[in-house]
Amino acid sequence: MKLKDVIEIKRYLEREFLIKPFYSKDLKVSSHLTERFQVGRIVEASEVFNESINGISIGCNDTSDTYYVEIMLQEKREEEIKNILNSLANLHEFPQEAFKVKYIGKISLLHTQDRHRPAFPGVSIGHVSGPTGTFGCLVKDEYGKIYILSNNHVLANSNFAKLGDPILQPGPQDGGKKDIDTIAVLSTYVPIDFSGLNRIDAALAEPLDYHNVLPEIPYLGRVFGITYPRLRSRVMKYGRTTGLTSGFLIAINATIKILIGNSYVLFENQIVIEKDGDKFSDRGDSGSLILDSERRAIGLLFTGSETGVTFANPIYEILSYFSVDII
Repeated sequence: MKLKDVIEIKRYLEREFLIKPFYSKDLKVSSHLTERFQVGRIVEASEVFNESINGISIGCNDTSDTYYVEIMLQEKREEEIKNILNSLANLHEFPQEAFKVKYIGKISLLHTQDRHRPAFPGVSIGHVSGPTGTFGCLVKDEYGKIYILSNNHVLANSNFAKLGDPILQPGPQDGGKKDIDTIAVLSTYVPIDFSGLNRIDAALAEPLDYHNVLPEIPYLGRVFGITYPRLRSRVMKYGRTTGLTSGFLIAINATIKILIGNSYVLFENQIVIEKDGDKFSDRGDSGSLILDSERRAIGLLFTGSETGVTFANPIYEILSYFSVDII
């Protein structure tokens, strides 16, 4: 259909079955339809639509320059909705190809500390006996194996874990339980050297079921490759604690002393990020993937200071060490 026709159909549907019911819970019959639609059918359609539909949008077919109205459902009632749409199409002389129906579930604020299946970058994750951090991203090796990337101190419990240990989503501090929330097993990690210089705080965990993980970062989408850190560039991340934040890359090649447990540990060649607003990161954001404004990966967040300064490992070093690529 032509775009102008689809817009008119969308306006009609959203007015009758989203906007009016939202402002008047008792509204059962639309005066706009009474001349052309039996009252009983209006009541039936309104009730089904109000219970099932949580969105109406405009889509475009890939193979042609034609448009359609997409009905987004929070309940799996596709066939029932299609039947009602067909009735509306016949009454109003709409072509049936003007509609597509898609189940998407309920729309709500994203709670990163909840259990998510499939899970995705930015949500809570952690070793069964360790702290809770953030699912950084998905990576793939040359054999096609997929892994979750995060910090050593998140997935490998700062060297105290064993390969094959359960990885929980959500992490233990967010209520994750081994028997029901194990999403992956620890595959490998970069050991932290407590008496020498370190460059990477990173580990990989292989999902038990690849269908239980997704690569898209909330609000940011897919990652478009990697890049080297650039001073004063704007960066962003989505993490378990502070969600979506932005900041500025203020320094590179930093050597820092951080406290892990009761011991100070040295890291070199680190990225330094300053907040843009309240906070760029906080406890629990460890493992978040840091992107530039073009959604290219720059680093893996691993620690921060009390005043809000954030530090990250360069992502190219991590990917090179594990011989993996970001999906």
